[in-house]
Order: sequence, then C-alpha cells, then structure tokens
Amino acid sequence: MLERLSEMRKRLLKGQLALSEKKAASLSRLLKGYDNERLKLQGDYVEVMRLMGEAARSELSDEAASKHLEKYNDVINKLYELRGRHFKEVRKLLTPSEMVRYMAIEQMLQRQLQMNLRGADRPSGKGGPGGR
Repeated sequence: MLERLSEMRKRLLKGQLALSEKKAASLSRLLKGYDNERLKLQGDYVEVMRLMGEAARSELSDEAASKHLEKYNDVINKLYELRGRHFKEVRKLLTPSEMVRYMAIEQMLQRQLQMNLRGADRPSGKGGPGGR
C-alpha cells in the first residue's frame, strides 16, 4: 500500500507541482521515511483507541483510566510532532508556492489512503453506501 501511495505521490508531485526529476526524487525519499513513521504511529493510535473503547465499557479505576489517557496523549503528541517535522523538512525543499500546492496534494493523498484503509477493513459487499 505504501508503494502505491509513493508512486501516486511521485506522479502528482512531478505533474501538478512541475518538480524536476531530482527535486521530486529528493522529496519522495524524505516523504517515504515520514510515511513509515506515520503508519506506525497511526497503528499505535488505533490500538490506544481500541483499548480505550474496551476500558470505557468496563469498570475502570481512575488509575487505569489515567494510564489510558497518558498513552493516548503520548501518541497524539508524537503524531503532531511528526507533522511539524514533516512540514519543516518539506518546506526546506520547496518554494512557498510549491509548498502550498504540495499541502493540497498531500491532503488529497491522505484522504485517499484513509478511504483505502477503511475499505480494506470491510468484507466485500458489506458496509458503506449501497453495499448491502
């Protein structure tokens, strides 16, 4: 899945941003590292939310609830820190106008990735509009 995202991103960066092959390759290398790190953190987030959902349906001491909240806060802080580093590093490579266009492309790619991930979780023919 990450390879498809990487290839789609590369095509969009070269096409819509009109980046040179060299600049697009540099940006792709940088982003690949962030993709791997973000994917791991998103997995951590899903796991924390699953655990919090289970905890919410059971008797929970304040001490146990605090531990769940600390884990949640830790993952969220890491995701925001990663987003900040990502923005700073990409900004070093792109002009301001390229950066604005890049951010729109990246948002679109992230939305597409989320839709693909949600679709992968559903059995064929079930869920979603018209899937019954």
